[in-house]
Amino acid sequence: LRRVLFRSVVLRPPRLRRAAAAATAGVLLTVAGLVLVHPGWPPPGWLLVSCDVGQGDSFVVRLPGDDVLVIDSGPDPRAVDRCLARLGVDRVALLVLTHLHADHVEGVPGVLRGRQVAQVEIGPLDEPAVERQRLLGWLGAHGVPVVRAQIGEVRTAGQVSWEVLDATARRGTDSDPNNSSIVLRLVTHGVSVLFTGDLEGDAQASLRERGVELHADILKVPHHGSAKQDPAFLDAVGA
Repeated sequence: LRRVLFRSVVLRPPRLRRAAAAATAGVLLTVAGLVLVHPGWPPPGWLLVSCDVGQGDSFVVRLPGDDVLVIDSGPDPRAVDRCLARLGVDRVALLVLTHLHADHVEGVPGVLRGRQVAQVEIGPLDEPAVERQRLLGWLGAHGVPVVRAQIGEVRTAGQVSWEVLDATARRGTDSDPNNSSIVLRLVTHGVSVLFTGDLEGDAQASLRERGVELHADILKVPHHGSAKQDPAFLDAVGA
């Protein structure tokens, strides 16, 4: 762009040259203005962040004060630690682990690194057993209590509330850990979000057939958008 403008200035009369120079200065000032008003990270008034943890899930919900709710930790401690550090998180009121697959729990040491974690909530199925053993070792070393999610459980923190819609131990499915995921419906400052873990099609249909209130403004797509979906479930959410 600079080369083209320079050539036009050289070849055209002085009046046009001055106009071209003014236009160029205007473009530069506009770009500089855009840089100056960039809000930085995190943006003011943020409510929910999806952390870039690669293949896996990790979400951060802002709570009153300096607390946050973290849902899953992804597979990489460094990635989730970096995400939380950029948000300025020092205290985690609750870490919910929707199920025990590595791409949801192996990042837990990164959540614990230099932070106070008040409580960890897990689902009804203790599988895979190796991941459960590793998780309990990390939490035990930091003295973090562990509780199990219960269907119908409701928690509130200021203008944020969430309910456990599903925490059912399912066996004999294509993936029992996936289909036993904790499902949360959260409302933050009037915005509703449905967190579905890795729930697959049959389990989605079971939840829908129970008549559970599924509608939400934002949907965490089940199982990373795999083909194992119940279209009627997605319609019921209407995100």
